[in-house]
Amino acid sequence: MIAELIYEGEGKGTEIRMRVKDGKVETLFKEMGRMKGVEVFGEVTWWSDVPFVPREGQSISGTGVGTFFSQDGEKFTWSGFGTVTRKNGKVIERGSMLYTAPEKGAFAWLDGLVGVYELETSPDFSFKIKVWQWK
Repeated sequence: MIAELIYEGEGKGTEIRMRVKDGKVETLFKEMGRMKGVEVFGEVTWWSDVPFVPREGQSISGTGVGTFFSQDGEKFTWSGFGTVTRKNGKVIERGSMLYTAPEKGAFAWLDGLVGVYELETSPDFSFKIKVWQWK
């Protein structure tokens, strides 16, 4: 069951490169938002077999990891999987992520939590994302 909204953020792609060793496309993002009211910022790396923005009517899947910090230096990470679809010029990604956090601190409640997300990308490679807890 999808529960409460736990995160809203926005960001922008900063770099795309082809990894020679395995042919994966690696895309880097900077992101900032609010995790249950706490301001956070971080970096995300996404890997797929084709460029992040698919052709019209095409869907691609990929995996990613993110590392985020609060202004106080509290940290959490996630790893996830998603599918990106382009339809009628709109690029939407949907997927899930598993969070890891220290046992104590502001984000301890996140450890082991699974989130489901929806992300919409703009033509300038910026995006908005929402994450809901999956119970």
